[in-house]
Amino acid sequence: MTENAQCADCPHSFPVSLEECPHCGAKAFPNVNASRLPREISSLGYRYDRVVADADARGASDRLQRFEEIVNEADAVMAVDFSVLRKLAESDSVVAATFYDRGEIDLSKGSHATAGDEWNAIRPAAETALFFDKPKRRIHFAALSPDSKGLTSYGNCSVTFRRELIQDRTSALIKNMLVFFKEKCEDYWRTERIPAGFRAVWDDRSRLAVTKCGMLVESTSDDDQLRSFLLTRGATSADDDFIELHIYGYISVRTMSKVVLTRPLRGVSKNILRAFEFKLDEHKVQWQDRSTTP
Repeated sequence: MTENAQCADCPHSFPVSLEECPHCGAKAFPNVNASRLPREISSLGYRYDRVVADADARGASDRLQRFEEIVNEADAVMAVDFSVLRKLAESDSVVAATFYDRGEIDLSKGSHATAGDEWNAIRPAAETALFFDKPKRRIHFAALSPDSKGLTSYGNCSVTFRRELIQDRTSALIKNMLVFFKEKCEDYWRTERIPAGFRAVWDDRSRLAVTKCGMLVESTSDDDQLRSFLLTRGATSADDDFIELHIYGYISVRTMSKVVLTRPLRGVSKNILRAFEFKLDEHKVQWQDRSTTP
């Protein structure tokens, strides 16, 4: 079912799946345009207002407001392996591969993705439903993180992105894309629509987080509890709970503001690590070793 997006540069609309306006050629981000469709904004607003009213009735309005502040202070953080970052740090002409790109490479070598794993079995359908067939190849996945560590089960380094370089092309989803698709999209094959009110543009990320976590906020909730509502690291990646971010397009070392080492590196010499830190410094990326601290 085709839905239209409104071009930001000209007064005309076009199918939301397109990556540029066919009328004026302006760049378009399908994941963002899908999140700002009128039905998405309306449903998100309705769900948000209900949670705010409930918090007011429970005397938790002040803490809910503080939760929104924490969400707005949170950054887009992506966990990756050191080996990936080392290549990116070499030059700002090197760009990060998307999950889809890596899958294609693995498939050519006989990837486990062909073995019927339950997540990989639904990934193509979920990605196409959320991002459309061609744009899905350009999506990077991150988490909205109140600290700079994010979801550490996905890699031994965590990258914080520069807001000014990603916010216009980033959309947010209420939880892990695959979990969401399995839980909420059983009717997608009939309606050809993702249920509305569970995703948002960057500027509405705090409203989305409130619809997910606002009912947990009490008048006695301290800041640490509020941060844990936004992101919880589980024993495994399947146990993680977070707001998922979808970043469209290229990512380079210039897109990064900070890299945090979250687990000790094995088999990496001091010289290699020193050279890596030097490269990050050249690109004005902060380095922090938190592999032995909480």
